Formats: sequence, C-alpha cells, structure tokens
Amino acid sequence: MSSLTFSSFNVRGLNSSSKRGQIVYHFHRQRTMALLLQETHYNTDYNRYYNKWFYSPSPIHRAKGVAIAFHYSFSPQILNSTVRSIREILVCEGELGVLTFGNVYFPNSRQVSFGIEALRNLRELTDGSPIILGGDFLCSNL
Repeated sequence: MSSLTFSSFNVRGLNSSSKRGQIVYHFHRQRTMALLLQETHYNTDYNRYYNKWFYSPSPIHRAKGVAIAFHYSFSPQILNSTVRSIREILVCEGELGVLTFGNVYFPNSRQVSFGIEALRNLRELTDGSPIILGGDFLCSNL
C-alpha cells in the first residue's frame, strides 16, 4: 500500500440501508482507508468494504453521532477506543507507530469553548502521537 486516504463527511443520517451502501461504496471506489463520519444517527454496521466500525453513543438526540470505519485492506490493530465529552469525540489508536484517529461533531453554539475542550481531551488521550482529526466543526457563525 503506497498511500493512505482518509475522508471526513457529514452523512446526515445512515438509517437507510441504501444510503449506507451508496456512501460506503463511493468511499471504497475512492480508495479511502479510514472514514470519519458525522451525524450518523446510527450505531451498527458491517459490510464487505469497511469491516471495523467504532461509534460514539448518542443517547440524547438522534441528530448526533460520529463513527470511524476502517477499510478491510487497511484494518489497523485498534489499541484503544474512547468516547469523551458531552458531545461526540471518538478516538481510536492504531498500530501505525501509534496513530490516533479522532472524529468530532461540534455543537451549534459555543464552538470555540467546545473546540478548546476537545483539543485538550485529545492531547490527554494521545500522549503526543500524531492525530488524524475529522469532524463537522459548524464554524460558520463565529
């Protein structure tokens, strides 16, 4: 494998199996090795292209939820999976050295304070390892 491709995408819900299939197939064709998805509204999946899925629980609102999915040909060994904060911050640490994948979904208000808290949480979890961070930062009205 000569290069790794990562994609971050707000899917606005994955409850429809046909939508899940179309999104996953699109990223498979783009040779995306790790998907960082926001607003999943969903918490379980397995398919022939992406076989390791990690979800943040979203008990309060169905409009939330983040997921990290790894392509079957990439599939790093996951050392740790953590959900932090009131909002979704999902972190998976893999075996590539230690490479941390983070995925966040920012709130509609107080983005700056949430961002500071999210970065602080990531720093605590990573111990200085490189981070691949995806998310929906909702920063149009700063």
